[in-house]
Amino acid sequence: MIHLIVGNTGSGKTTYANKLKKDEANIDWSKSILQIDRQIRAFNQYPVAQTTIDSGKFTGKTLRILNAEVVAKTGNKIYQDKSSLIIDGDDFGLSLKTVQLAGKKPVTIKDFNNSYKITNIY
Repeated sequence: MIHLIVGNTGSGKTTYANKLKKDEANIDWSKSILQIDRQIRAFNQYPVAQTTIDSGKFTGKTLRILNAEVVAKTGNKIYQDKSSLIIDGDDFGLSLKTVQLAGKKPVTIKDFNNSYKITNIY
């Protein structure tokens, strides 16, 4: 098993963290938006946080979330317009900024929204 040194507790002892696994990058939307935001930042560059989405063009594709920010709730589970995509949680909303659909290049959310309308996220 590989351990990574992540810091010093101040007590003179070194602390360890297990290596991140790719399956840990899957987003659990039942968690708070603040926890999900931390997960996205923690798993950026590798492994990138990801979720599964449905659209009018496909079902069950993986969407990697490269950049997002916490915002106020919109009142809709999924709010999507030309320049934004916000997923509401119980406490806040998560505005996606840069995403990558499986098999595609990373794009801004504006470019993503020009091509796809999300119907479900899980």
